[in-house]
Amino acid sequence: LETAHALQNAIATYTIIALQVQNLRYATQEYGQQLLDEVDNLEATSEDYKLLASFLNQKHQTQHPVDKTEPTVSDFFNLIAQLGGFQFQNNRDAGVKIMWRGWQQWCIIKQTALILRI
Repeated sequence: LETAHALQNAIATYTIIALQVQNLRYATQEYGQQLLDEVDNLEATSEDYKLLASFLNQKHQTQHPVDKTEPTVSDFFNLIAQLGGFQFQNNRDAGVKIMWRGWQQWCIIKQTALILRI
C-alpha cells in the first residue's frame, strides 16, 4: 500500500468485501430461515454451504452436516461466523469484524476450490 494506485485497489477490494458482509448480515436478518438457494441477492448456494461445512469439519473438527439438502441463510451465516472465529454464546450475534474475517477466508476457500476443480 505504498503507492496511490495500490491504495485505491485495496480500498476497492475492501469495499466489495464490506458490501458482501453487510449483504450477508442483512439477508440473515430478513431471510434467516429461508433456503439459501432461494435468496437471489446472496452470493452463496447450497453447494457453498457443503464446501464450507466440509472445510470446517476437516480443519476445525466440527460436526456440521455436510449432506444437508436444504441449508438456510442462517446456517450459512453461522458457518461464516465460525470461520471468522466466533464463539457461539447465548444472546450474542457475530459482529462485523468476525464476519469480515470469515468472509475473507471463505473467498480464499471458494477460489481455491474453483481452481482445483478446473
